[in-house]
Amino acid sequence: MSDAATRRRALADHLFAVFARHTAPDAALLAGSVATGEADELSDIDLLLYHAELPSDQAVAAAREEVGATDLTVLAPRTEAGLLDQFTVDGVTCQVGQLAFADVEGDIRRVTVDLDPDPYPMKAIGGLHDGLALHGADVIGRWRAAAAYSDELQRAVVARHWKIFPLWRLTDHVKARDAEIWRHQILVDAAYDLLAVLAAANRVWFSSFQFKRTRKLTARLEAAPPELADRLEALFTLPPAESARELERLADETRAILEERALLP
Repeated sequence: MSDAATRRRALADHLFAVFARHTAPDAALLAGSVATGEADELSDIDLLLYHAELPSDQAVAAAREEVGATDLTVLAPRTEAGLLDQFTVDGVTCQVGQLAFADVEGDIRRVTVDLDPDPYPMKAIGGLHDGLALHGADVIGRWRAAAAYSDELQRAVVARHWKIFPLWRLTDHVKARDAEIWRHQILVDAAYDLLAVLAAANRVWFSSFQFKRTRKLTARLEAAPPELADRLEALFTLPPAESARELERLADETRAILEERALLP
């Protein structure tokens, strides 16, 4: 690991030790680039503490004080689901969440039972699978097993996201109507929808919420159009007519993958 990654991992372990002593979580997960060893100088620390019963505000405040937290921002005020704080320790931004078991299990049910692939629970479940268990591995293992990527979920994701707007049919219309901002909106939506259905076809967790590390995701997709990340990004730099044609090609190649895997109605 780089020096930045090593420093952040050591700080994450310290944060966990202090917060665990004050708030007594039943499980804990280190998420994001610090968990995977890919952190750099811009990376923050994402630490999630899970509780059968949420700790008191006093316990959370005592932990923040002990680690020397400054620049406190409440990202999500306390509710029955939990709370999420952001603060700085030794120049590193840290996000520490106190989450109720019921909230985590509710997200899992919403996605895997109700088949509602909303970006927020999809993001949470992807992080649950990719993160590093620091405590309560049995609890986290049980949640991971419950949050399996089923055939039914594949079809639900495809049903929601297979809606690529045929921009290639309207290139002249868009130009004549001075609709460049709308054109870019179509491209952003199409890029996310293509990634969503391809991730589903490969049973890889994906969410458009705060999406980063495009190439890391596309590298995990065994079935995908070639040079997918480069081609998606090129949609925003190619001349409009050529961009629209490339979007059509990507849509056709993706449709072939979905048809091969029987994921289209």
